[in-house]
Amino acid sequence: MLAASLQYTALLITEAWLWPSIPENKENVFDIEGSSDLYQIHTGLQHSIIRATQPNCLPLENVTLPQKLKQAGYSTHMVGKWHLGFYKRDCLPTQRGFDTFFGSLLGSGDYYSHYKCEGPGMCGYDLYEGEEAAWEQDRGLYSTVMFTQKAINILANHDPRRQPLFLYLAYQAVHSPLQVPARYLERYKGIPNMHRRKYAAMVSCLDESIHNLTLALKRYGYYDNTVIVYSSDNGGQPLAGGSNWPLREVKPPTGKGGSGQWVSFIVHCW
Repeated sequence: MLAASLQYTALLITEAWLWPSIPENKENVFDIEGSSDLYQIHTGLQHSIIRATQPNCLPLENVTLPQKLKQAGYSTHMVGKWHLGFYKRDCLPTQRGFDTFFGSLLGSGDYYSHYKCEGPGMCGYDLYEGEEAAWEQDRGLYSTVMFTQKAINILANHDPRRQPLFLYLAYQAVHSPLQVPARYLERYKGIPNMHRRKYAAMVSCLDESIHNLTLALKRYGYYDNTVIVYSSDNGGQPLAGGSNWPLREVKPPTGKGGSGQWVSFIVHCW
């Protein structure tokens, strides 16, 4: 696996404590203040995920990592799922420090149609380019493949010799719903549990995408002067194919299994 091979040229951290749901961990990625001295209880993001109908987002007064990097002269880009609130324009990624954004504003949805349903009759399209729906760019591609292509396109159209670049790539995989192209599923016929089989296939697709992205970093002259942080965001959900054995509990409780205490970080530094 490509993710495993990165450890031979990187620092592998095999024990790390994370929060048991996505928004809390994303806050710690972006929120400069939150990552240093504020727990989520001080930002209102400690309760659970931010749902589509919920008027909440990462507090606007909190300075984010991409905002700081822009001040330092970086070009900043985000691809993938945001999931830090979008109930007003000021909450959107392009208002929180990113020059460009392509992806979803919620935490999950159909990998092909990019629709998300919160309940009967409460469905909406969730694929955006900047601050507008990305209807014209939607070709029904599997999101893992689509996000990788977009990230590689950003690398190809930027000159790292003239300006440093910050790229945040937040894949939808391997979150439910369990969907994956058939060619990856064929590899795991020996796994009898269909949820686990699909999950394994989704991981293989993700791994291949990281491989393609790494090749692009080398092809376009980034790799030898780049810090790559590769991480999960929380523990697994066995009902959706995940496994936290031998740790107890699952996402979202705060036991070691739910919080992903053994989630690995791979940090590649030139």
